[in-house]
Amino acid sequence: MGIHTHYTPTWTPKVHDFEESNSGIQNKNITDTSTALNIFLEFMNEEIINKIVFESNNYYQQMIEEDVNMKQNMRNLGPDEFMCFLGIVLLMSRVKKLEIHEYWSTNILIETPMFAKVMKRDRFKFIMRILHFRNNNEQSSDRLRKISSMTTVLKEILPKNFTPYQNLCIDESLLLFKGRLLFKQYIPSKRSRFGIKMFIISDCKTGYILDFIIYSGSTTEITSNNPELGKSGQIVLMLMNNYLHKGHCLYVDNWYSSPLLFQYLHQQQVNACGTVKKNRKHMIKFGQKLRKGDVIFYSSGPTLAIKWCDKREVHMLTTIHEISMTETEKIDKITKQKVQKPTAVLEYNENMGAVDKSDMMLSSIKCTRKAIKWYKKIFFHLVDICIYNPYILYNIQKKKRTTLADFQLELIEQIFEKHNIINSSLYNSLF
Repeated sequence: MGIHTHYTPTWTPKVHDFEESNSGIQNKNITDTSTALNIFLEFMNEEIINKIVFESNNYYQQMIEEDVNMKQNMRNLGPDEFMCFLGIVLLMSRVKKLEIHEYWSTNILIETPMFAKVMKRDRFKFIMRILHFRNNNEQSSDRLRKISSMTTVLKEILPKNFTPYQNLCIDESLLLFKGRLLFKQYIPSKRSRFGIKMFIISDCKTGYILDFIIYSGSTTEITSNNPELGKSGQIVLMLMNNYLHKGHCLYVDNWYSSPLLFQYLHQQQVNACGTVKKNRKHMIKFGQKLRKGDVIFYSSGPTLAIKWCDKREVHMLTTIHEISMTETEKIDKITKQKVQKPTAVLEYNENMGAVDKSDMMLSSIKCTRKAIKWYKKIFFHLVDICIYNPYILYNIQKKKRTTLADFQLELIEQIFEKHNIINSSLYNSLF
């Protein structure tokens, strides 16, 4: 499909309308009286908990059959005990120690009595060992098969609890993992640099994570039927599947952007804006070298291409913005005038950071541990998402601004209060 371009002195975009009245919390179980635990259980629900408990107990029986030295008198894991286990894992992110056994230490210098009052150390280590999510006897060529049962259920839950506002963004997230793994990635621009890559779509206004795709190399499942858009374009369409024909504005970086993708999205009533690689197929060749502050606009059908020079040249595509420049608060050192930037650049910078912001916030409370198997690492990251999204909905519903750290601590307290099966009276005396 060829694209013809021309220099454009004036141009008006055809922006699709969006109905915002449908946006917000959709789950009627989430009310202004809902606790942190109530909302958390709308994500980490009974179906997921029972599945984990069943598969973990089943895996323990398989371990006994394969290893005669395996302890055979350990009681089965139950839903209440699993929740206590999860509460301990979350609390470990708040109480930093060098080794697992230190959480149960009686050394007066590092002692934290709460852990021993909820669960014995050996029992915790046993549950961590048998933690499992799928029957090993089920054959599959899927590289993510050990965790796919969890991801499938969670991907269905995320969009049911919340309908996004107009602006959406898609970006990559990297879960730190330095062990041996066939599809481990290296992304120098991310906080973790090494790890398991996820493609995430978020609501720009709230930061709510709407969907994700875990990258598993060449076997990454692509369900879109648009091969002409390339793998990056097809990933965009997979993540946008629930949000076509609604007038959303999508912001993406130069790994996804292309003239063909933006034209296709516009046909699907999706407005789009993003940086773009200058050598993308069908991308206009601007040619001219620009001085700092210079800008050129070209249009093609519904798409506006922009080349702007700041510290370096920036190429952008948009189906949202007019040809316009906006004053910033920054003062040019030479002219002493306020610096002007293309409006598309400013709005892109404003909306594109939702995924990186969620990564930054989750890094402060993440419950993942070192030296665990990759699929358990992914599971605990999914637990973090099941804390982050409820935190957002909690603040919306309560109309207040609780910090993520305070929300997590409140959640841990409520888990122990409800599910502590060892000594609830002793627990109550601690608070």
